[in-house]
Amino acid sequence: MSFSKSKPKVPQVQRMRSSHVMETTKSGRPFVKDLYDMFSTLIISIPLESHQNSSGNYPNSFTTEAAIANLGSLKLTRTHRMPDQKDPSKIVTTATITKFTMSKGTAKAACQTFMDARLFENLSDPNNRSFKDKSIYGLTPKGIYILERFISINNLKVVPNLLKIFSSQPTKIRLFAVERNHETDSITLSKQNVESVFRRFAGSKPNVINETTSSIDRNLGIELQERQFNNKTHRTFSGLSAYNWLCDFTTLISKKEAKKIITEFIRRGLIKTIDDNNNNNVEVKDSKNDSKNDNSKLKYSKFNNYTILEKGKQIALWKYDISRTSTLSILSEAENVNNCFNSKTENQETFNKLGENELKENQVNNNNNKEHPSSFRKLQQILDDKNLCSLFMDFSKSILCEENLLFLLEVQNFKTKYSTNINENGDPIKQEDLIVDAFRIYNDFLASNSRHELNIDFNLSQPMTQYMTSIADNVDRKDPITSHLFDKIQDVIYRLTAIDSVPKFIRTKEYLTYVRNNVRSDSISES
Repeated sequence: MSFSKSKPKVPQVQRMRSSHVMETTKSGRPFVKDLYDMFSTLIISIPLESHQNSSGNYPNSFTTEAAIANLGSLKLTRTHRMPDQKDPSKIVTTATITKFTMSKGTAKAACQTFMDARLFENLSDPNNRSFKDKSIYGLTPKGIYILERFISINNLKVVPNLLKIFSSQPTKIRLFAVERNHETDSITLSKQNVESVFRRFAGSKPNVINETTSSIDRNLGIELQERQFNNKTHRTFSGLSAYNWLCDFTTLISKKEAKKIITEFIRRGLIKTIDDNNNNNVEVKDSKNDSKNDNSKLKYSKFNNYTILEKGKQIALWKYDISRTSTLSILSEAENVNNCFNSKTENQETFNKLGENELKENQVNNNNNKEHPSSFRKLQQILDDKNLCSLFMDFSKSILCEENLLFLLEVQNFKTKYSTNINENGDPIKQEDLIVDAFRIYNDFLASNSRHELNIDFNLSQPMTQYMTSIADNVDRKDPITSHLFDKIQDVIYRLTAIDSVPKFIRTKEYLTYVRNNVRSDSISES
């Protein structure tokens, strides 16, 4: 199957309305997506005002009583986009409405779940994780992020007090979306998912606390501290700090889920415990990985220390040299890879098996320790297909990493603009426009605290900062901008997107529906 090279159709939007039944797990907990939306709807419904108690005055806060009262009756409206099964060129937008009522006891339980998920906290006693009567609460950075995304995705109007809270954040949190089972909402403990979480957990380079560091940005990864064990220096973190980090910076919503992930880190040889012979600890066994081997046990306390192993460093790409391996070379090697985008569907049997083949190919990719060329090839095909790219953007937003796709699209447009604005000598005709575009991309994705700031290594971002500063200081310098300006960063983001996001996307209902519809369309056009 292949797509036509003619000008792509502009997606047409149809709007539908329907009711939505909130999905719950066997234990009765709402699915995480519904949980976040319920939390956001609650916060929007509560006037965030100043409240005072014996401990102090707390602006932009709410009380126990207000939360329980508003949870008693909420109306949640959400929008969803997916391809029209009858016409692949159309994108259908559906508005769903969820109404729910809660008893006082159920509302308290819901608020406790919000606290366990680190969405809001007791302002008088932030370390107290229990939802109590007659207390004052405020949003955490994670809660603010979830709320802001909910408002943005559903195109809601931001009330002034929320706008003030959003703008007051010194650094926007980079929340990582942990993959979940679509039927049970339990976290997926596959090799790919665990390694993806670990890359975010470890950061693009060691996030070390030292004597010269006055403060440390936990956004960059787990805080590491240099400590002596058996006359050797190790960079370590405690079991407690690992649990706290995962709850604060990922979509995990409970201590139990965090312990499962950390246990997988241990079981897969990414981290190991360093015994300090301290008896003040608690051992927690993962029910699925209960083993006589002590390395498969999670010791959870501030007294137990862990270090990242060599395999973990490799998975985290700490030793990745972007000059050593180019994504372009990987794409070149992938020219002969067979997938659904490169071949016409020859018969109905092939069409029926298309979705199954996609899943099998993705499973092979997950089980392969090396980067599979088809993931890189498929990403480029997604970028080249306007409708498919739109669906991929929706998916990227749902897993909280749309900044990577936005950056790839912006750089792609930047290169196109440069290549079409050169004279016969190969020199840019409108260098000023290119400078403006380059600074726009830099300010949107690479500058500190930018609105779509990329999570990349300092060694990548710092040279770019220095280069852009030099251009600002000397605007008359000759040919300061080239088409390769963002190549190194583009290579890293392209690689991470292909490895982490594409395999997840091609398993989604929206992707498989789109592919099947286009296969059917091509079959009809050739008959």
